[in-house]
Amino acid sequence: MAPNLSSHFENRLPSAIREAQIIFTQREDKNEIQVVNLAIGNVSLPMHPAMQNRLNEMGEIRFKDGVVKYTPSVGTDEAREAFLNIIGSEGVDTSHLYCMITDGGSQAMELMMLGVCGPSSEKPLMLLDPAYTNYIEFGKRLSIPIVTANREISDDGTFEPLALDEIEKIITENAPGGLLVIPTDNPTGQFLNQRQLIDLAKICVNHNIWIVSDEAYRQLYYGEDGSSSIWKITEEDVPGITGSRISIESSSKVWNA
Repeated sequence: MAPNLSSHFENRLPSAIREAQIIFTQREDKNEIQVVNLAIGNVSLPMHPAMQNRLNEMGEIRFKDGVVKYTPSVGTDEAREAFLNIIGSEGVDTSHLYCMITDGGSQAMELMMLGVCGPSSEKPLMLLDPAYTNYIEFGKRLSIPIVTANREISDDGTFEPLALDEIEKIITENAPGGLLVIPTDNPTGQFLNQRQLIDLAKICVNHNIWIVSDEAYRQLYYGEDGSSSIWKITEEDVPGITGSRISIESSSKVWNA
């Protein structure tokens, strides 16, 4: 008699997006269809030529002595500087920012949740609902509660303004470790502009909680006002914001790698 899997594994089901991919792989005509895959961050487009050239040179540069070393836990200086350069390209002073490289965005999400909320229900994480499924599932795995503030959508498909009073009420009642936002939102597609991020940051600073911004899709904006980012918030905008914010970046989006 074989041992049983845990109830956690038994109850794991694919999200709607992943299930759609599974169903697609079962189609008999799948090889006849040209698909640009934008699901689960897997952008199936060619890498930038400069990146391709660097990869082609790796055999000559990185491995010329036959030694493949462990990298530092925080990531190589080159990788960290690359991410800071991306943030700096938005006009942000990155000289005092700390950057850590992780094994993909999922690990960054989990480490953030453990750092902001602590394991086993010390503090909840607050999301805007509808919320990105991964954070909810990681919350289950880490025993971190999730609290949400609902977003309302109008008949014309646009979102109502954020209910800031309701968001603040939920924070007061639940004392989360942090509020997570996705400025170019996954899964709704809602764009949170800079003014909205500033309003949310003020609430977080007033309640002494982290504001966490998942900015993997920061460069996907379709207006004249440009992208929005928590790193564009100044002390003049929100006194006390320094040291109260965390962002999650993604090489697979920034460089399509």
